[in-house]
Amino acid sequence: MNIRLADKLLLLRKHYNLSQKTIANKTSIPLNDYMSYENGSAVPSFNELKRIAKNYRIPVSQLLIIDEEVTLRKSSTKEEDLIKEIRKDKVKNYINANRKKIGLGLVGILIVLVMFMPLFKSEKAFVMTERKIADRFAASDTSIGLLKDSCFDGRGDNSNGQLDVHENLYKISMGATFTVGIDEKGNVYSYGLLDKIAEQLDKQNRIVEIKAGSGHILTLNDDGDVKCFGDNSYGQCSLDNNDKVKHIFATSRASILQYEDGSLAIYGEVVGSSRLRKVNDVVDIDSSDNNLVYLKKDGTVDYFSTNLDFSLVATWKDIVDVACGNDFIAGLKKDGKVVIAIDNYLIENETKNWKNIRYIAAGSDYLAAYDGSSIIGVGKNTYHQFDSSPSLRNTLPMVKDVIVKQDDTFLEISFSPIEHASAYLIMIDAGTGYSQKVFTNSLNVPLSIFTEEKTYLLHITALGEGDYSDSETLSLEFRYEKKKEEFTPKPSEDPIIEVPFSLLKVSGMSKTNFEAYLKGLGVSDEQLFGTASGNICNGNEVIIETVSGISDYESLTTKELKQRKISYSYCELKNEGSEDEKR
Repeated sequence: MNIRLADKLLLLRKHYNLSQKTIANKTSIPLNDYMSYENGSAVPSFNELKRIAKNYRIPVSQLLIIDEEVTLRKSSTKEEDLIKEIRKDKVKNYINANRKKIGLGLVGILIVLVMFMPLFKSEKAFVMTERKIADRFAASDTSIGLLKDSCFDGRGDNSNGQLDVHENLYKISMGATFTVGIDEKGNVYSYGLLDKIAEQLDKQNRIVEIKAGSGHILTLNDDGDVKCFGDNSYGQCSLDNNDKVKHIFATSRASILQYEDGSLAIYGEVVGSSRLRKVNDVVDIDSSDNNLVYLKKDGTVDYFSTNLDFSLVATWKDIVDVACGNDFIAGLKKDGKVVIAIDNYLIENETKNWKNIRYIAAGSDYLAAYDGSSIIGVGKNTYHQFDSSPSLRNTLPMVKDVIVKQDDTFLEISFSPIEHASAYLIMIDAGTGYSQKVFTNSLNVPLSIFTEEKTYLLHITALGEGDYSDSETLSLEFRYEKKKEEFTPKPSEDPIIEVPFSLLKVSGMSKTNFEAYLKGLGVSDEQLFGTASGNICNGNEVIIETVSGISDYESLTTKELKQRKISYSYCELKNEGSEDEKR
């Protein structure tokens, strides 16, 4: 009977009730290669044929010679029973062939043990890769997931059951309407996915990293092999070089693989893909429809954008995590502070108040953070994904009852304590550069930093913690004289301030945000004079075109700022808007 090699391989495997993966593992042949041998699209090497023949306890000639049939022994219904049977036969045959040597005693037994040791060699130990910040805190456009130790805390939309996580997970990632994760043993879990995709994921094991795009999932096992499941509309799952991978990243419509040498391969559509391929020092990536940001090994950040200027990110240092939405890029610093590049003065000010932040994540229109006790955020909170921002918490009252004393050595500053204040920040300007954080309501400042007969400004801020945010800063004026006296300083009537105004920043800003920005600087409605330019707005918002009456970063007194008349022009919404908008 003429039987070709591929048919013999299939016949043997089916007879012994083995899987292709089991045969591939037992013969040290890559699974894809073995599958090609069995379907006849490729031919194994002679060494591979010897390993296959040895596995089935048949001569290699039975595989090579077409008209020679293969020997089929009694089959076991269970794979583990068959493996035991094969091992038992091997031992029996060996003992029969070497009976005289075994009779020699202990030496013979030791030889047998040494020769049989490879047959019982255990599988290599599974080692999970280190967990990164980005593995603990994840966000989609509608939901947020947080791992506290291994317990999951989900917030926001749960219409697909994507937040119904009950297992103890080690790493998580979130897609548009689903959550995926792995435990410390490398087992995969999914919530909110279609049954077909969930079943495919459940079969994965020894997984060390898992990442989700909007509709696809990437897994990386401990051998460096990557698999992709789910949506392939943009080619994000058409991987052609998916082994020996070090790390994986998933964006909304793309899969990014990082190899041992640091190089990147990109499958699908993502902002700046051609330039990203040339980068080889990436440790984290996040993206939105319009932007992509990546974190480098040295703690610096770079980005690609379709239409926005985020050049400020080039100045960031000591960054440990990054996130971005459609109109912002954010970074988490080692000290727990968050830096953000955004054309929105109010959001920028809110994030400056955040402290002790551990993780950040973003949807397309919001930024969220975890500070060790609460998930906070800024932006659209349509699905109640996060709690109120610290700027919306209780604000500490301003420091009062300040007394300044001096003796021959120190200037003593004291004031009434503020309830719930965690500490106080005391600064003295006018050339001293003096700044101290103290935990009591007094401070001794060396007189050596002062110049006689000179006036100084003293700034004191009560620092909040937990449910309390920082107080407004009290600014007091005092004059240093080299003598002992006690006096109570009065608030400076008209201190000089530097106005943080930027023409580049407000150009192209919406009229609503522009007015809010100026009011935040201390400008009133009576100082603003708007004129329609006659141009039609390109969109649904009234946009600022020109501004006059104020220059970049001017040094002004409060009184001078209040006297400024600021004129601006803006485009008009076609046949829309109130009379006030057309003003």
